Amino acid sequence: DSNANTFKSGSFLHIVVDGCADHVHHGSKVQHIQLKIPSEPRPSITPLKINDTDIMGLAVNGVLFRKPNNSDSSRISPDLCMGSTFGVTQGYSYMRFPKCLLASLGVNVSQSPENLASWSLRSDPSPKVGIALDGY
Repeated sequence: DSNANTFKSGSFLHIVVDGCADHVHHGSKVQHIQLKIPSEPRPSITPLKINDTDIMGLAVNGVLFRKPNNSDSSRISPDLCMGSTFGVTQGYSYMRFPKCLLASLGVNVSQSPENLASWSLRSDPSPKVGIALDGY
């Protein structure tokens, strides 16, 4: 379980999360996460560069979305929920389709893995699964 606090400062939303998802990989530890996200996102002419930690956003259950990094030797193969742990902190994050999160939100994810990549094109809109660093 995660405990989240948010506050707005200027044009940014600050999110502080302590915890981990209820379906975490064995060995995962509670994470302390602080993110600063635009409170009113706007389209940009230049793409937002992903920061050095490869964080792309935060799921509604407090799990980070990270950019896949195949060169990271500390990475553990994804679990059934499509998340894994990283580095010495053993923080759990999603790098693929967050299957267990979507199932907990009522989305039918019983399709074969090869069909999951385009599930959103063939189904009702998904519930909100999180927020990206650009505010969307």
